[in-house]
Parts: sequence; structure tokens; C-alpha cells
Amino acid sequence: MGRRYWDASLAKLDFDKEINEAILAWVKHGRGILMLEGSVGIGKTYVCAALLNIWHSQHKHCRFFECKDFLAALRSVVNMNGEYLREVDRLCEANYFILDDLGSNLSGTEWQAEVLLSCIDKRYCSQLPTVVTTNLKREEIDKLLTNRASSRLYASENTFIQLSGDDRRNG
Repeated sequence: MGRRYWDASLAKLDFDKEINEAILAWVKHGRGILMLEGSVGIGKTYVCAALLNIWHSQHKHCRFFECKDFLAALRSVVNMNGEYLREVDRLCEANYFILDDLGSNLSGTEWQAEVLLSCIDKRYCSQLPTVVTTNLKREEIDKLLTNRASSRLYASENTFIQLSGDDRRNG
């Protein structure tokens, strides 16, 4: 996370009241997947930063990856020794995990789908707090990854929030 997000806080969220309450309820519940879907610049990464700030202040073990960086970290392991599924397990074992911008920069390769399903499945089965953000609709995730991945992300026990509005970066 860059300097822009150092002071990110859930108290500063200015979404509709019901969206703010849904995010706070998920934080209080403390498990499962929070799926944030919405257009570019709507505030998904800001929510992630606010959550990271909370968890860091509580000295929680957490990991944050942009999807492209997560895949790049695994590609380097593939190039070294090929044991990338073990590395997926290691990277995804944190008590708190954020995968930001799922679907960006994906070409839809079988390897990408396998790696991301492995991560999503591990987090889903463990019920550890996991945040996933995306600009994609569920149907697009089905095509890009598989319906197995989207089934876990959009499972009824998870919290799904659709964010809408204008790009906040453009004033």
C-alpha cells in the first residue's frame, strides 16, 4: 500500500449507510469472504487499506496483494523450482488476506485459473477473513477463472457488496 492510503479508515467511508454497515458487520463477524465489486475508482482499494490499517494496529498477520503481483510472485517460484502450489499455500496462510483487483491483467490462462482457484479455495475452506475486489461481474469471473472459483467467492455465507458511482479519482 502506498502513502496515499496510510490514513485510510473505515470511519471515513462515505458509501450509502447500508454499504458502510455491511462492511462493518463483516469486520465484526471476522470470517469468510468480503467480495467488493464495482467500477474503477469507486473506493474498493481504499476499503482494503482501511482494513489493513485496523489489522496492523491489532498486530494481526495479514497479507495484501494486487492480483497481478500475487501471480508475479508465483511465477518467480515456478522459474526457480516449480513448487508454486506450495507457495500458494504459504502466501495464503495469513490470518487476514486481501486480493485486490481480481481479474485485472489476466489473460485467462489455465495456470492463472488454477493458481487463483487454489488460493480462493484455501481461503474459502479455512473461513479466515478474506477480501477480494474486482471490476468484473460474476459471469466474467466464471469465464476467466472457472465457475468453481466464482461459486466460492459468491457463496451465500460470504458478504457481497456491489459498489456503484462515479470514479472518485476524477473529482
